[in-house]
Amino acid sequence: MTRARAIHGTTLTTARLSGLSINPGDLVRLQVDADDTASYYVVDVVDLEQVPSPLAAPAGARTVLSYGAVGNGVTDDTLAISNCVVAGPGIVWVRPATTCSVVTSLCPAV
Repeated sequence: MTRARAIHGTTLTTARLSGLSINPGDLVRLQVDADDTASYYVVDVVDLEQVPSPLAAPAGARTVLSYGAVGNGVTDDTLAISNCVVAGPGIVWVRPATTCSVVTSLCPAV
C-alpha cells in the first residue's frame, strides 16, 4: 500500500492508495479537476512511502472489532471497547489503521 500525505499549515491530509505501484523514476501528477471549486490550492509536501502490511494480533489477544467496534472514527465504539477490556485479563488488540470513537469514559465508576 502506498500512503500519500499532503501537509498544509497545521492540517495534515492523508490519502491511502491500495494497489498503486510507484517506481523510481515514475512521474506523479497532482491535478485540479473541472468540478473543483476552490479559488486556489497549496501543496506544501507530497511524501510517498511504501507502507508494510498491518501487524497480526498477538496470540490469544481479544480484538475490539470482534466485540462490535466499527473502528471508522465516527461510530461510537465505547461499549465494544469496554466489553473487550472487561472480558478478562490478557491483551486487548486494536489493529493498525483502526480509529475508534470513545464518547464516554471507559473506566467504571468507583
